[in-house]
Amino acid sequence: EVVSEADGMLCFRGFVSYLSDSNNNAFDPKRELIAENLDQPLCYYWIASSHNTYLEGDQLNSYSSVNRYIHDLLTGCRCVELDCWDGKDEPMIYHGHTLTGRIKFRDVIAAIKEYAFVASEYPVILSFENHCSPQQQLIMADILIDILGDLIGYMDLKDGQLPSPLALKRKILIKGSSGKAKVPEYSEVFLNDDEIDILDEIGDDVVPGISRSSFNIADIKAPTEDVILPKNHIVAELLRLTSLGGVKFRGREDSLEK
Repeated sequence: EVVSEADGMLCFRGFVSYLSDSNNNAFDPKRELIAENLDQPLCYYWIASSHNTYLEGDQLNSYSSVNRYIHDLLTGCRCVELDCWDGKDEPMIYHGHTLTGRIKFRDVIAAIKEYAFVASEYPVILSFENHCSPQQQLIMADILIDILGDLIGYMDLKDGQLPSPLALKRKILIKGSSGKAKVPEYSEVFLNDDEIDILDEIGDDVVPGISRSSFNIADIKAPTEDVILPKNHIVAELLRLTSLGGVKFRGREDSLEK
């Protein structure tokens, strides 16, 4: 209903429709005819991004919805955020330590695959805020590979530069933490066999100084309880899929160096 039947006046919905009509667009339509140069490194461009994409409302007790990802992608957004937390059996997306609704990581990835390139063929960035345990991170990696497959893009640096949006057409890029966490001294580490296997697979490149060869098993204390890897630790399987990381913006030159 655009006009109120009672008094024939424009109602709120009609007013919003009027404001958002293309005839009221502040953007100069002539600019739409200008072809963009999209063969420069990805970091040279402003990217339409969404924060807390999953939320229907506020950050405290609103619903979370897969439809928010669909809506943002269809309106041209090229970077969406996924706040990932442990679920009962598999990873969930919600705003941690609040009363917001929860949705399955799997369902979000499936929706992203279906709608990522409807509005644009240029790359989509999945910005992960990862709070999951190593076990559920492995599930995340499996879901990404199973659902996205060859759509996952990787960075092939040329002369130290990121690929261009043109080169990354129809690719989905994963942005996340490097996971290089500070770990306790070895004499303070309690490990079970599964954790030693995890650290062995991860190797020195992911968590500096940690690999099977780094341990003198005879010096490791007997565990008194299960040990949890560092909070921001990212498993190797997920790191292999991650091609972008965030840095604080202190200026263009500083960002280019990083």
